[in-house]
Amino acid sequence: MIFLFGMAVFSMVPQSVAGKPFCSLRDPTQQIFEAFPNATNYKSIVHNIDNETKKELLGQLDFTIHSKEIGRHTVFFALKNEVPLGLIHVRTEAGIWGLTEIVWALDMNLNIIDFNFQRCRGSSCKSILNNNFKAQLKGKSLDGVLGLLNSNNQELYNSSADETSVGKESLSKAILRSAVKTMIITDKIWHEDIAKLNLNNTPEM
Repeated sequence: MIFLFGMAVFSMVPQSVAGKPFCSLRDPTQQIFEAFPNATNYKSIVHNIDNETKKELLGQLDFTIHSKEIGRHTVFFALKNEVPLGLIHVRTEAGIWGLTEIVWALDMNLNIIDFNFQRCRGSSCKSILNNNFKAQLKGKSLDGVLGLLNSNNQELYNSSADETSVGKESLSKAILRSAVKTMIITDKIWHEDIAKLNLNNTPEM
């Protein structure tokens, strides 16, 4: 890990207090290399999500974007040398137990590789990471996640936690909304960055 840390590439962008991201990756080095074990380094790219962008995004969504989700946000691109393996993007959803911070790992086509919680409260948080619900999200594209979100599939939601868990359906839907939001926002705001990095050929996973 010390070796990998030494190879990490940082893109330092000054942030004012007003432009501080609503949530960010708290331990980039550890979490990036856990999600992408073949990575040798990474690059962080910061962009601003302003009110105009928010209005555009709301036109593509059936649900709202939290007011604090605008501002500067960072996407971390995992690289094997200079070849992109995928990206990490943290988004926040409001839940019945407070704010939930979700760390999304996506491939360079914005399909889901994995997700984990950086912050989550409630009895469903732990169990949802170890069952069929999480497995069904892996590999999904935007259309695939929208299909799950719009299916109103109670079996999917009920399988997301044990029967004694509280708020399992609410958390499941929040995760699906977060996935949709993450994919759309990443494609909208970081589209040119992804295109440039994808010129570095197909990665070896």
